Amino acid sequence: MEASTTIAIADPQLLSRAGIKHLLSQNEGLVLLFESTREEELFSQLKIQQPNILVIDYDHSPHFSANTVHTVIKNYPDIQLLIITDDDRRHQILRLLESGVKTFITKACNEEEVEDALLAAVRKEKFFCAKVLDYLLERSASQASPDITILSPREIEIVSLIAKGLVAKEIAAELHLSTHTVYTHRKNILKKLNLRSSSELLVFALQNNLVTG
Repeated sequence: MEASTTIAIADPQLLSRAGIKHLLSQNEGLVLLFESTREEELFSQLKIQQPNILVIDYDHSPHFSANTVHTVIKNYPDIQLLIITDDDRRHQILRLLESGVKTFITKACNEEEVEDALLAAVRKEKFFCAKVLDYLLERSASQASPDITILSPREIEIVSLIAKGLVAKEIAAELHLSTHTVYTHRKNILKKLNLRSSSELLVFALQNNLVTG
């Protein structure tokens, strides 16, 4: 893993925090910056120092909620969010994915899956557990499947890179394009496919075998 990746934990459950800290201690280069047990404490700490990754369980009202996640995304867009929760409400999970959450797993995951999710967060890549992927695929199946043939070879290439978790700046460097051009391509791709978010684009990429290792 990359050196000096800072982590913060937002979870009111003592045992959950202890388990996450145990996993962090087994990975060199991951440094715990702080822990929070309620929303007010979290935002007070974020005003002082921002971690690279925030591990959060939002499903603990009144301590944390989905609105906590939305506020972090709005005010601290550079923080990579890793959600680890017991919440299995399909509509809530899909709503959070549409807001920009890229790594989302449940507390039923095994140690290897949690470590993979942490590694994905460090690399700013997408990682969803099986349950979350099932929700995405179910929603996609209930909608008309977009036709990949309407995309140009360049657009297909960009979809593949987005699905791998690359941001516009990284895609621009990879393809020797300007960031503005990448944003334009992404906007056109979503319009052509009648999709609304990167999570829906990921499902499209999975269905069309566009996700490479």
